Parts: sequence; structure tokens; C-alpha cells
Amino acid sequence: MSRFAVQRLGVGMLVTVTILVVVPIILVVGYIIAQGLSALNAEFLFTAPRDGMREGGIWPAIVGTFWLTVGTAIFSVPLGLAIAIYLSEYARDNTFTRLIRLAIINLAGIPSVVYGLFGLGLFVLALQFGSSILAGSLTLSIMTLPVIISTSEEALRAVPQSFRTVSISLGGTRWQTIRKVVLPNALPGIISSRPSPHARCADRVPRCGVARKTTRRTGADTRVRRYQRTASPPMECATRSTATAPVSARTRSTAASISAAWSRLLPVGSA
Repeated sequence: MSRFAVQRLGVGMLVTVTILVVVPIILVVGYIIAQGLSALNAEFLFTAPRDGMREGGIWPAIVGTFWLTVGTAIFSVPLGLAIAIYLSEYARDNTFTRLIRLAIINLAGIPSVVYGLFGLGLFVLALQFGSSILAGSLTLSIMTLPVIISTSEEALRAVPQSFRTVSISLGGTRWQTIRKVVLPNALPGIISSRPSPHARCADRVPRCGVARKTTRRTGADTRVRRYQRTASPPMECATRSTATAPVSARTRSTAASISAAWSRLLPVGSA
């Protein structure tokens, strides 16, 4: 078999495999869009949910996701880029820096629920930020920071060392070399890796639990007296009477199990 025939056979096999992979995805996505397009209207997009999320729209979720993502980027991007520059350009390659990189990699693999509990304890309760955009942004910033540091450091290390050597030999300082040579060349890699942690951040925003705290003031001292969990809409719907919405016994049992688990995690009681 000639080289040209082998090449045509290889191209044909690649095209066939591509079609077998892409066509089912297109069909599934097209079916979902066709079935859900009728529900996309102005009321669904620009109104708040009503009646336990049985009616209304998703406007508060859209606004909350937008501002939490923006706040996360404001807190995490400058700090993550600064740490990446230090690790790549200033820090020596020794045991300490290797331990730091190992810790960053391990932090990137921690489940998001752990970061959520950490943010709940630190920002919501200890620092008394409450259920606010600030508390959510700081929590998500801690979650996305390891990914930003790792990807930014990889992009900085991908810049050839000869660029730095030539810049310094021409009289540039280390910071001038970083600012005018290294960063411009690493910028495409940094930008291309940026949507990944922010997409993860936006994905975690709708999963935040609904909570309420009551406080008691004693003079100038303000402390948390009681932390009460407010049932989220799915649990609320499951615990309503069957006259409003018929619910199976299995669903009510599952809701009761979840409620009991949350009660053990966040006990309700006076301080």
C-alpha cells in the first residue's frame, strides 16, 4: 500500500471517529435546546422565583452568580498572579518551595463543600460578615486561588530562559524583565487558563445553602446567639402538605434524613 493510500485511510478513520463522537453530542444538545426553548421568556429570565420556586424566574440567581464571580476575580486574580510570579521568578528551588507547590496542588483537589464549611465558620460566623456577597466572594477566592497559582506559574515558566538572560544583559532589572518581557509573553497562557477556575466558581454559586442567623447585642459586643437553618426550596416543597403538592413517602423520608444531618452539623440552640 502506497504512502498516499495510507494517508487517505488514516484521514478517513479520523473523520469517521470524529463524526461518531460529535454527532451524538450535537443531537443531545439540540434536543435539550429544542425542548427547553419554549420555557425561555422574559418572565423566566427577569423575575424572582415564587411559591417555593414553582413559579417565577431565575433573575436573582443570575445576578448573584455575576457579582460573586466578579468579586472572586477581584480578590483571587491579583493575589494568585503575585504568588505565581514569586514562585517562578524569585523563590529558590529548595525543599520549602517544593512543599509550597505540593500544598497548592493538594488544595486544588479539596472538595468545594469543605471550602464552603470553612467560609461559613470563618467569614459568616467568626468575622460576622453574614450571608453576603463579600463572604461568598472570599470563600470562592480561597477555592480558586490554588488553580490560578498553578496555571499562572506554568505559563510563566513556559517563557524561555533566554528572554530573561538577554533582558538582564541589556541592563534591565529583574522587575523590569518580569514586567516588560516575561508577563507579555506569558499573558496568552495566563488568559487561556483563567476561565477554568472562574467557571468552577460560577458552578458552585447556585449550590450555596440558605441560612439565617440571629444576633444578640450586649453593649458594644455583638455575638451570634443562634444559628438557624432555613429549609431550601426543594426541602421546603418536600415537607409541605400533600394538599399543596403530592409528595411520595420516599421523598419525605429523604428530606427528613437531610434535615437530620444538617441539624447534627449546625445545631439550633441558644448561645
